Amino acid sequence: MTVTGPAAAWPHFTMEPTAFRASALGFALTGPAPVRARFLCLLRAFPRTVGQDA
Repeated sequence: MTVTGPAAAWPHFTMEPTAFRASALGFALTGPAPVRARFLCLLRAFPRTVGQDA
């Protein structure tokens, strides 16, 4: 699994981690489909604390 894209857009992607959002922000998610799906699922499991100390 590889994620490439603009670093500045990463916080925006993690707020709504979907394949569509990744594409819209210029990210490329490469790897087998089940792995990409699992990655997005795991990302959604984490609290959204962008810019804050949890």
